[in-house]
Amino acid sequence: MTASPGKATCTTTDTSCTVTGLTNGTSYTFVVKATNVIGSSVSVPSASITPVTTPDAPTSLKTTDGDSSVTVSWGTPASSGGSPVIGYVVTANPGGATCTTTATSCTVSGLSNGTDYTFTVVATNALGAGTVTDPTGTVTPTSAPTFTSSAVGATTPTSTSTMVVTTASSTPVTAKSGAWLTASGLPAGVTFTPGTGNKAMMGTLSATNLAAGVYTFTITATNGAGRFSQQTFTLTSLAYTTSLSAQTWTVGTPASMTVATNDANAVITSSTLPAGMTLTSSGGIATLTGTPTTAKASVTITLTAKDGKQVVKTSFTVSTYAAPPLTVSGATSHTHAQAFALNVKTTGLLAATVTTQGLPSGLSYSAATGKITGTVRTPGVYQFTVSATNSVGTTTKQVSITVN
Repeated sequence: MTASPGKATCTTTDTSCTVTGLTNGTSYTFVVKATNVIGSSVSVPSASITPVTTPDAPTSLKTTDGDSSVTVSWGTPASSGGSPVIGYVVTANPGGATCTTTATSCTVSGLSNGTDYTFTVVATNALGAGTVTDPTGTVTPTSAPTFTSSAVGATTPTSTSTMVVTTASSTPVTAKSGAWLTASGLPAGVTFTPGTGNKAMMGTLSATNLAAGVYTFTITATNGAGRFSQQTFTLTSLAYTTSLSAQTWTVGTPASMTVATNDANAVITSSTLPAGMTLTSSGGIATLTGTPTTAKASVTITLTAKDGKQVVKTSFTVSTYAAPPLTVSGATSHTHAQAFALNVKTTGLLAATVTTQGLPSGLSYSAATGKITGTVRTPGVYQFTVSATNSVGTTTKQVSITVN
């Protein structure tokens, strides 16, 4: 029997014969020549037929490590075995995790970070799986670093502050040259120094006289496998945002004021407040409320805002005023021939004016002496009022005198 093309042959005394050395994927026809003592005769060509086998091994394997995964890529087999490749299977060792694809790359997931793996690839056609590749070199999946610092604290416009940022990773820093941590978007006045050696998983921020405000910046942590993660941090240069001025409160009248900072984490406390007033602090805002009970001039109140180790103080004055105290003293009963001398006294923090209403004939008030004096000639009981008025209010006394 003779194959065409190529003229490969096989000889037999039987009624079947296998022609070897053919090329898989090539279409052949065959003729059979029968020979006896008389001579030979040749058949007509057979129908065409194509020899096939399973594929060769894929070529040029490459691996790329990931987080709990490895991506394997490869080239197509040198020979498909005469039948188109319909898929590939990648197998991890240890563990036997696989992925199947019709492309020339595949990601094997579900791997253990920090474990060394090798991988093999096999191509499949209609006849089945072909030759398995040699294992790849070892590759180790790793996770990206994680930040163990969630905040960096605060500074003030008049201080120098240092803050530490820390991270963790399953991959040693020594596997990568250069800085472990980098920072971007830092405001003027802030520097970042990455650690080195056994401190490479942390970095130090330094802020000097940072202008009041709230700033954000990004720190990138990269491990020895090139895996990285980023975190945005907020740095506040603590300051008050409320402009304070001298306050005037009135005894017996509810009063309130609010003082804010730019730092929601700040806790605000105060020096001694006027009697009847209290302070509450929440979210970096102090609220003073209450009803003053005691008059007092120009009391200095100091507020202290604190975030961690950072402290900022501010002060303002409060004057607490009341309507003027008023007393009327002296003998209120005389004979019609005796003179009255009633003392009118007003005190307080504000100047007051004294007035009278309904004085009986013969009596008068002198602002110079602060007295109501004179003689009432007609016997009887007399009533009149004395009032003291300042910028806050008026105090009135009802006075009754008897003339015998």
